Amino acid sequence: PLPAPALNLVRPKVAILREQGVNSHVETAFAFDRAGFDTYDVHMTDLQTGRFDLADVVGLVACGGFSYGDTLGAGEGWARSVLFNERLTEGFHDFFHRDDTFGLGNIRRMLEVARHLVQTSPEVSVLVLTGSPALHAMRIPARIDYVKLPCLMRDTSGRYSARSLPLDLQQTVRLRANLIKSAIADFEPDVVLVDKKPFGVEDELAGAFEALPRSPHRPRLVLLLRDILDSAESTRRVWKKNCYFEAIEAYYDEVLVVGSPDIFDLKREYAFPPFAAAKV
Repeated sequence: PLPAPALNLVRPKVAILREQGVNSHVETAFAFDRAGFDTYDVHMTDLQTGRFDLADVVGLVACGGFSYGDTLGAGEGWARSVLFNERLTEGFHDFFHRDDTFGLGNIRRMLEVARHLVQTSPEVSVLVLTGSPALHAMRIPARIDYVKLPCLMRDTSGRYSARSLPLDLQQTVRLRANLIKSAIADFEPDVVLVDKKPFGVEDELAGAFEALPRSPHRPRLVLLLRDILDSAESTRRVWKKNCYFEAIEAYYDEVLVVGSPDIFDLKREYAFPPFAAAKV
């Protein structure tokens, strides 16, 4: 018998954002509705006048079409309608820095990787460790499960703090680190795939790495990066400050990049030293 389909009882709220001339919002809303989302038709004037608040949704879709008469630079004009409005700029900034929002980014990318792996081989199972509160609303295939870590949030300066629990940052990171360490020890994975930050948030992976068994039972460590992380200058500074290149040399077997070097050569743009570049 076929396994019962996973129940998806939560319908995340998504704003379908449009501006003058956009003409794909109805189809976009229909597609998201069919995929299990509650959709809201939001015009830029709704945000400008305060009739709608991005705090009420966890997803945002900017639709295409003939915005601003389809003239050259129309997207820049749309962006400036936000950037030149202090209240909207703050609202969008707060939205993108919330931990309860979702995107077609980290957690969805990891879930797609996991989905591909279990579809490739019936012997593969995947345990996802995440702080994202949105994962429970996604359709999780068979042989994939997850451990929910306590949520962190960032303020406008980029500093982390606990989102929900009455704990300080050090306590929250220690709790997350212990959960990660015990999950790896009990699940005994053959491969550990880490997204974006070589040491995790606030070095939460350091203890787990040190506790890994030695060869031949040590799992293979793979770092997954999207090609464009930030500006080249900012990324180089952050990676040097946090010793990320040294982390690659000491712990990782391989670095996988989502992107094409013909379009954006991560190794060159971010000045990967030879010992780190050799693992990309």
